[in-house]
Amino acid sequence: MRISVLCVGLLFACNPLPPRPLPPAEQCGNWTIDPGETCDGDCPSACDDGVACTLDRIEGSSAECTSACAFDPITLCDSGDGCCPAGCDSTTDSDCSTSCGNGILEEPEICDGDCPETCDDAVACTSDTLVGTAETCSASCSFSPITSCVDDDGCCAPGCDSVSDNDCSASCGNGIVEEGESCDGDCPTECSDGVACTADRLVGSAEGCSLACSFAPIEACEDDDGCCAPGCDATSDSDCSASCGNGVVEAPELCDGDCPESCDDRVACTADRLVGSIEGCSATCAHSPISACVDDDGCCAPGCDATNDSDCSATCGNDVTEGSELCDGDCPEACDDGLACTTDTIVGSAASCSAACAHAPITSCIDGDGCCAPGCDSTSDDDCSPSCGNGVIEAPEVCDGDCPASCNDDNACTTDSLVGSVALCSARCSFAPVRACRNDDGCCAPGCDAFSDNDCEGAPAPTVLINEVYYDEPGADGASVFIELYAPEGTSLEGFRVVAINGSTGREYASISLSGTFDTSELFVIATNRAAEPLRSAAHFLSDAADLQNGPDSVQLRFASDIVDALAYGNSGSNFAGEGRAAEDVSGGNSLTRNAVGTDTDDNSVDFVSGAPTPGMR
Repeated sequence: MRISVLCVGLLFACNPLPPRPLPPAEQCGNWTIDPGETCDGDCPSACDDGVACTLDRIEGSSAECTSACAFDPITLCDSGDGCCPAGCDSTTDSDCSTSCGNGILEEPEICDGDCPETCDDAVACTSDTLVGTAETCSASCSFSPITSCVDDDGCCAPGCDSVSDNDCSASCGNGIVEEGESCDGDCPTECSDGVACTADRLVGSAEGCSLACSFAPIEACEDDDGCCAPGCDATSDSDCSASCGNGVVEAPELCDGDCPESCDDRVACTADRLVGSIEGCSATCAHSPISACVDDDGCCAPGCDATNDSDCSATCGNDVTEGSELCDGDCPEACDDGLACTTDTIVGSAASCSAACAHAPITSCIDGDGCCAPGCDSTSDDDCSPSCGNGVIEAPEVCDGDCPASCNDDNACTTDSLVGSVALCSARCSFAPVRACRNDDGCCAPGCDAFSDNDCEGAPAPTVLINEVYYDEPGADGASVFIELYAPEGTSLEGFRVVAINGSTGREYASISLSGTFDTSELFVIATNRAAEPLRSAAHFLSDAADLQNGPDSVQLRFASDIVDALAYGNSGSNFAGEGRAAEDVSGGNSLTRNAVGTDTDDNSVDFVSGAPTPGMR
């Protein structure tokens, strides 16, 4: 029996029992979330999910470590609670906005789902118009009375009649003469057209608006009735006057139907002309002697010669140079045209009126003859002066026919200029060396470098990488977004820029010129000027351009004009500006972080992963 007790004692001494578990009340408050707890030391004191259409409340107990936030959706239409639940509208909930197209008529809509498409009140004398649009729930019909007189609109408007509107019928007695009427309110009581050759009388009825005057023509030839009837003339009716064109010669006519149309007595030196007119029955012929010198009239009149009348022949000795004559009474005895470049001689004879001066041009280049002949220049004839444009370079010309129109020595580091004038044969090229440091002129001038002139080659860029970007924080961006770079301690960021590129257009939309040096963390954080703590304290550089757009977009790290590193997030298509393949476009609250600090495979989809933001932490 003692041995058994001893063994039991030894068993408990060698294998102590496990500790007794604490009751739940003693576990809550140990800052560890144990089974059955929802919180411990971090229990919520208030709940707000920022969503207007949920009721936010705390359920459970902080004292028992069972409290948690619950967000119940609001389903009742209740004005003033800031929520417009599904199934509500502005007529049942003041928090809802008017929505055209929901089939409910809400202020200020005129219709919704029942808007008219056309308007017709079946009244001919109204103008039916659709006002507003169904798309804006403002459509309605307007029926305005027609007041204008318009043909073929089916309406005889008030004040209109069949004259001003063909939709109206004629009405005798309305004071307007309409179709089928000859008078209306203005019917004649007597007739007189003031024409001597008509018999005037009334026909029709005033009551039927058909009363009118009839004027029958008088046809008989009778003296002294005041009428010269058709077919009558001054010889058969004393009321007729002489009428040219009736084929009867009546005083004072000279002809009528037999008037001469032309006159010709076949005598060359008489002017034959028709006097008077056929239209006035006064035509007659007149023949007067020609005394004027007129070409091609067939007559060489007295006092005329071949110079003023082509009908006359030339006569040598009449002191008039005519026809083929070169002179007549004024023939030259000597010749001198006063021109240095001609040889002057007399040819022909004064007796035959053929004497004339000949001036032969000098064509030879001869010094000292006073002539610079055609084709000569100052190098072949000392009578010539230098002439710009003759294709010969003569002092003081520097070019002639071969003048430069533009200058280019194919040297990017010279300024090429055209000096002088082509028109003055003084044009020449000047090539002045470029000494200023200017971007994009193709020249790295003496004393310039990659920082002062992007045409210069710079020193190799230090190894700097994009390590993390956080571009889409919950809510409004700015307080938490950042860009993080990696480089070995002591690396300078002078000459580096962060450039943001729009994935829709491929264009730069933001740029940050950097400065500063990497510290022992080997990380460099760029935040916005609106950065909140603790991000602001962790930031090494502040710029509002650090708030990158949501994807798809790209961000590049550049040194001078070189792209040192690049990250594309989301599918930008042809506007991709990253490396390899694009990283994912992360959801709000997540950042893109390089999966191994300091490594770069040049493939964004491999190098970057999504995770919680960790600015300044490795």
